Amino acid sequence: MTTPSMKSTLLAAMLLSTGCGGQEETTAQSHTKAKKAKKAKRGKKAKKGKKGKRGKKAKRSASKAPTYSRATQCENPCLFLMDHSYKEVQDRLCEWCPGIEPGCELDWPSSDVLSCESYAELRNCIYAGHGYTFKKKKWNKHFRTKSWYKADPAFDASRLSPVEKRNVKTIKKEANVGTRVCP
Repeated sequence: MTTPSMKSTLLAAMLLSTGCGGQEETTAQSHTKAKKAKKAKRGKKAKKGKKGKRGKKAKRSASKAPTYSRATQCENPCLFLMDHSYKEVQDRLCEWCPGIEPGCELDWPSSDVLSCESYAELRNCIYAGHGYTFKKKKWNKHFRTKSWYKADPAFDASRLSPVEKRNVKTIKKEANVGTRVCP
């Protein structure tokens, strides 16, 4: 019988793995990316103090979460937690990234038990996706190796969406199952 904590353990293992590869962006994703690049260019102009159509300085939207291509998300599955609930990722990861290693070929339940550090990595990935600059050298070094990570000294936790905030809570809860207590 599959229990929610068993499913969660396997999901966390899958999210921390890499190896989906080969996923291409859809046309819609490509168009969205082009629009965002255009917006970013306008944002840079606003940053330099250039004025918009009405003569007021344009404001840069700091609350917009970065978006990543499906290929990047499949290579770094924890990034799915920025857009989708933990439960949805748990249910659909193999659909979104067929052949992801390890995971899709494994049966539920899994007897693998993740460490507190693995759960911390999942949680920190959400913050890293927004450019959080980590105080701990270990996490700073880890995320700086990721091509998608862009440190932002102006990071503000209010940028996190409601989905991301719920996922952080869920990951903390999942990490503290049974007698294990994670910081």
